[in-house]
Parts: sequence; C-alpha cells; structure tokens
Amino acid sequence: MGSTYANVTVVGAGVEAVKGVLAGTGDHLAAVGDDVVVFSAGHEAPLGGAAVQLATALGVPVVDVAVFDSDFAVIHVIGPDGELAASATAPPNGAEIMGEMGTPSDQIPGAGVPTAETAAALVAAVGRGDAGKVKRALEADNVFADESHHGIFAALDLPTVGVGWGHRFIEQDRELFDAVPLVTA
Repeated sequence: MGSTYANVTVVGAGVEAVKGVLAGTGDHLAAVGDDVVVFSAGHEAPLGGAAVQLATALGVPVVDVAVFDSDFAVIHVIGPDGELAASATAPPNGAEIMGEMGTPSDQIPGAGVPTAETAAALVAAVGRGDAGKVKRALEADNVFADESHHGIFAALDLPTVGVGWGHRFIEQDRELFDAVPLVTA
C-alpha cells in the first residue's frame, strides 16, 4: 500500500498573498519563488475548496493534485475564474486503475484525450512549461504516481517540493519536510 496525499500549488501569487487568503486555517505553505504549495487541512481530495478559493481570490491559476495510494495522480488546473481549465491522470495505467475502482470513463481526467492535447492544455492553463516534456511525463510508465507528479510538475516549471506531502504528513512529520521553510496560515 502506498501513499495518499493532496496539495495545491498557487502559481505566481507569493506567500504573503496566499497567507492572507488562508489566514487562521492552519494550512501549511511552502514558497518557492512566487509559487506557493499549500498543504490544506481541509484538502485531501481533488477539487478541494482551497484550490477554487485561492484561484478566485488571487486571480491566478492553481494546480490541484491528489495522489491515491501511490497508484495514480489526478491533476486539475483551476483557472483564475474558479473553473476547471485542464486536467490529467497519470501514470498511463492510472485511468485503468480508476476504471477498475468503478470510476466511469467520462469522469477520469484526460481519459480518451491524446496526451499531446492534455499536455498542451496543462501548459496553457498554467501559463508555463514545455508541452513536449509534459507529454513525456504523462506517458512515463512510472511504478509510483509520486514519480508522475514530480515529472509533470518539473515539466510545467512548478515547484516539486509538494511531491509526497499532504497536510496530515506534515502534521505527523514536520521536521522531515526540509525542502523549504514552512509558514502556517
């Protein structure tokens, strides 16, 4: 059994702006430049309230990622308007695993869409990255979805410090998170 975690990455807003929106929540923030990874107490599933709240309050894209049992990652990009702008499931067998779990194919992010189109949509929604590299990361036959999370975020030029981490893991093992200093909202 693998790891299940979720977090969101706020693109380009800066830690003070994110902290202002989330003040008093107890969420943990990890800033890498102006990008901020949010480990939200109320966000352990995709499309959690934090992603939409942050995108609309700050007017920037927010990337919502959830990794389930290290089997598959679901990535959603929420646009500044709070609407879903792009989504994907990785690694390649992730959609199959979701289907085996009973998820209808029309509810699996990116299912049936060529990876080149998914990659281009992710790059456009985030506003950065290399579509060719994102495509390769989406197609990588990784054993663990954490590897897919890392590859896709690296290809999108997003911080990878959130790979493997969710709020509950930080609460349990905060001293092990040493990628960047944490700020609590």
